[in-house]
Amino acid sequence: MKYLFTTLCLMILVSCSNKQSLQEYLISKDKDANFKTMSVATDLLVPNIEELSTEEQATLKKIKSINVAAMPTDSVNQVAYEKETRQVETILENSTYQTLMKMNADDKGMNLLYIGNDIKIDEVVFYGKSKETGMLVARLNSRDLKPNDLAKLLSMADKLDMSQIENFSENFK
Repeated sequence: MKYLFTTLCLMILVSCSNKQSLQEYLISKDKDANFKTMSVATDLLVPNIEELSTEEQATLKKIKSINVAAMPTDSVNQVAYEKETRQVETILENSTYQTLMKMNADDKGMNLLYIGNDIKIDEVVFYGKSKETGMLVARLNSRDLKPNDLAKLLSMADKLDMSQIENFSENFK
């Protein structure tokens, strides 16, 4: 009995992870003065959702949330910027994210990653960094989003109300 109890305790301790998830990271930056954060409800992106086709509405409803955290470099020193970029990169490397696209040039880089498979995408993450402008992490959390739904979302871009995102991006200029 003692052996069984000890084994169960060890299994519980081993299964608990102290690694920070991207969601936890984004939440922690919400009150950080060095960061600009934004959470966007999908119904705010399309004010006239009834004007969309039934298929477009169904695709949009698959998005649960969009969270963005940005760290402009003018608000922090270089040491803090390096620390934050390392932290995000560690989270992305130590998780189940799969790379869709990755580009690096000099002191700039961007990654487009996802969690899921070729049938269903649970999460899409964009991570970009530049020593000149800062870093940005955007996370799209979804339910039953299919890979071709991403293409549909891109084709709907002209119907989206991007004013919130444009106002947010003004902080980077």
